[in-house]
Amino acid sequence: MPRFTSTILTVFLLSCTAAPTPSAGDALTVVTTIYPLQYLAERVGGDHVNVTNLTGGGVEPHEYELTPSDRTLLQHADVVLWNGGEVDSWMTGVVAELEQTGVQVVEVLPVVKPLPADPHFWHDPRRMMMAGDTIANVLRAGDAAHDADYSANTDALANDLQALDAELEQLTQGCALHDVVTAHDAYAYLAERAGFTLHAIAGISPDEEPTPRHMQELQNMIRDTGVETVFFETLTSPALAEALAKDTGVQTGVLNPLEGLTQEDLDAHHDYLTIMRSNFAALRRALHCQ
Repeated sequence: MPRFTSTILTVFLLSCTAAPTPSAGDALTVVTTIYPLQYLAERVGGDHVNVTNLTGGGVEPHEYELTPSDRTLLQHADVVLWNGGEVDSWMTGVVAELEQTGVQVVEVLPVVKPLPADPHFWHDPRRMMMAGDTIANVLRAGDAAHDADYSANTDALANDLQALDAELEQLTQGCALHDVVTAHDAYAYLAERAGFTLHAIAGISPDEEPTPRHMQELQNMIRDTGVETVFFETLTSPALAEALAKDTGVQTGVLNPLEGLTQEDLDAHHDYLTIMRSNFAALRRALHCQ
């Protein structure tokens, strides 16, 4: 499978403020807004970066609010990676301010060819490769001395993501069902690649309240299609999913949207790859795949 690159990246980097150059032996200070970007920065940067994720264990990022200590951390970073879109829109107001102080701020979503109005690109391993390439180029620009290490780390990441992508290609083969009900609309990239039909209770943000009409439509769809599982999530209340499952006489399951890790995830040393594979397994059970 070919590596993915983006001409958007080249234009972006040429237009950026000059990247900071660390002293010999120093690590670049990288701040991220959500877990998938933390994972990529740590994989690509290796020992040459110190990565801090603003929305740490147990924090749901959509409605996060920056604290004074967050702002201080951002102002002293070498590189800030934010997603863009509704998932971390709270960064919008500080980006220009940070750029004026010389911090290199990178919005990742535009370079991964996103689906319209959907920021959850990390459910597609191919787009994760594109984001990894973007981050590698940013780190090289700020720390050319370790170019070879960043390249090797990016290659290792790409190998892992290619293996995951091969599993995704086979995800829904031999499945008896083809409809998936989730707590919020975070899985369009996964549905596009795997070929199932996604039905979400809430919208792009998990805090969006569904209308009674929408809930009735979901009830009818579940009965008509034979759906047996309604998925809730790890960082938000399961109440609506549990109510829908109870009203339709089906079971509940768990999907991890990977916007952030729970404390249990951290304690068990789970990461992007293990959680994606856990989601794959949950979907195959729900869809009765052979």
